[in-house]
Amino acid sequence: MDEKIYKGKIYSLKIKQYNKAMNRLKILRNKSYDLSPILLQTVEAFKKNMQSNFLAKQSPDDIPIRWAALSPKYAYIKYKSKARRIANLIGIGVNGGRLKKAVFGGPGWYQTILGNRVEYGIVGIPYSARHNFGDRIRIRGALMPQRAYFTRTDGKLPTAVINYLVGKIEQAFNGEL
Repeated sequence: MDEKIYKGKIYSLKIKQYNKAMNRLKILRNKSYDLSPILLQTVEAFKKNMQSNFLAKQSPDDIPIRWAALSPKYAYIKYKSKARRIANLIGIGVNGGRLKKAVFGGPGWYQTILGNRVEYGIVGIPYSARHNFGDRIRIRGALMPQRAYFTRTDGKLPTAVINYLVGKIEQAFNGEL
């Protein structure tokens, strides 16, 4: 079997499964089904996925990508220089562990249920997006590589989390929740 065709079939099966779940989700919404337990459970699954990838220093891609090592220059600036002291004073947390604390549900983690919608993420930590997407901001000539933990390296939600949500929607639709 040709690899491209094989991958195409797998991709279309995933898309069909996703579309079926979204149609069932609309039906549940129209029946005024309370989706908040499903959403909260999915956010918890997302947090566990994010935390395990953060600790393993890898992306949440289907085939995880290890985080790039910091360049010696960036590592020096991060841990030894005046930049660290200034960053900690103004609260952006270079070497302060603020991002890790937020990933584990501490200050900086945000989640709320608004009807049948959930919002979640990291707030108040300016460098969290740079860490995840590798904005490559120059700090005295040093570059920060992408070190994805929140989304896959392509910016999409982790497949494991999507599959979890699809499973929960299916259970709710079949009256198993």
